[in-house]
Amino acid sequence: MGNNSTGGGGGSGYVLTSSSHKPSGYALGSQYYLSNAATYAGNTSFPSTSGGTETGHSGNGYARITLVE
Repeated sequence: MGNNSTGGGGGSGYVLTSSSHKPSGYALGSQYYLSNAATYAGNTSFPSTSGGTETGHSGNGYARITLVE
């Protein structure tokens, strides 16, 4: 068993927006598209789940979704 102290891979970066690639037969309508969506590289500073900012994120990933009516 190895030890990797440099960080792991990370997950999917797909975000459904009006300009996203959608395979033929895709069934979701535009009411499900996200706006102002962003993905961040692991070496980018971004808002932390516990306040402040962080660069990279250890443990499980997270998504912040805000309903704007």
